[in-house]
Amino acid sequence: GFPAEAIDVTDENTGTPYGMDCSFPIHYKNLRCNNLLPHQKDLYEEFMQGCYDKYGRKHCDSYEDDRIIMSRDQPATMVNYTSTGFKKIRAPAELYNLLRTHFDRNHERMKEEKWPKGNIYVK
Repeated sequence: GFPAEAIDVTDENTGTPYGMDCSFPIHYKNLRCNNLLPHQKDLYEEFMQGCYDKYGRKHCDSYEDDRIIMSRDQPATMVNYTSTGFKKIRAPAELYNLLRTHFDRNHERMKEEKWPKGNIYVK
C-alpha cells in the first residue's frame, strides 16, 4: 500500500517541501507546494473544468480517479528489460522499410481515434 500522505522532498535551496503532486496531481488530487507553485491549482482546476464542461463531472472524475490510481500502482508492475529500463536502437532496415511502406500506403486514410466520454488521457 501507499502512505496516506505524499512523501515530502525538500528544496535544497530554500528548505521548502517539494515533490509529487506539486505541479500537477500524480498520486493524489490535492496539490501540495502551493507556496512554491500557487498557480498550479488554478491550472489543474481549469483543466478539469474543461472536461466537466464537455463531458460532465461523473465521466471526468471517474477517469481522473483511474489515472491517479494507475500512476501509483502501475510502476510496481513494470519489468525492466535492461539495466536502465529501456534501450534505444535503430530499427533493422527490413523492419523500417516494412513500416514505412505501410505508412506511405495508408497515411491518407488516418482518422481520429475515438475515446470514451470524459477520458482525460488524451485531449
